[in-house]
Amino acid sequence: PGGDLLPYLKKVEENCDLALQADPDLEVAYLEEAHSLKLAGEDQINRGEDPTKYLMESEALARKALKLSPRNARAHTQIGMALLNRGRYLFEKGEDPTELLKQAMTYSRSGISANPNYVYAYNNLGICHLIMGDYLTSRTEDPTSAWQEAIQAFQNAIKIRPDYSGAFNNIGYAYLGLSEWNSAHGKDPYPDAVKAVNSYQNAIRMNA
Repeated sequence: PGGDLLPYLKKVEENCDLALQADPDLEVAYLEEAHSLKLAGEDQINRGEDPTKYLMESEALARKALKLSPRNARAHTQIGMALLNRGRYLFEKGEDPTELLKQAMTYSRSGISANPNYVYAYNNLGICHLIMGDYLTSRTEDPTSAWQEAIQAFQNAIKIRPDYSGAFNNIGYAYLGLSEWNSAHGKDPYPDAVKAVNSYQNAIRMNA
């Protein structure tokens, strides 16, 4: 990971180790460390480096938390996030992310089942479908269903948190994907292009 992230990761690891020494069944400590490792994995992807080690460690810690608390929505979703990012890395390398994305979707949905108001589970599910839409597009296969599933997931997130700018931004991305696909295949791109612009504008307003 980048230099700015290393002190944070070390501090989180130290704090979580201390917490687990005091209480080995403290699932939040496993989840905090899993989250920090997920961030490290994302940083590796952004730097064009292999994130697998960090993401598999993140998943393993989240599974420990899930074993302690099987209805913990965050634990389900954290596993999904690790799997999602592994799939994203495969896609960016030009490989097939489908299996990892399907697993990530399963855990995101189980997070929703555990807590229907857990906004990050919906967001994670939506991102899975975004990446699947990009992958199908790269293979010139129809991504419409994937984009639509993504939009639905992000809209569900917004119902819970109406000021969720990231979800509005992701909806814009999905509508833009639909518009570009329709334009390339003889269909009217305008309606989805307008929806994309509106979604991006909403995201900008949320961040103003």
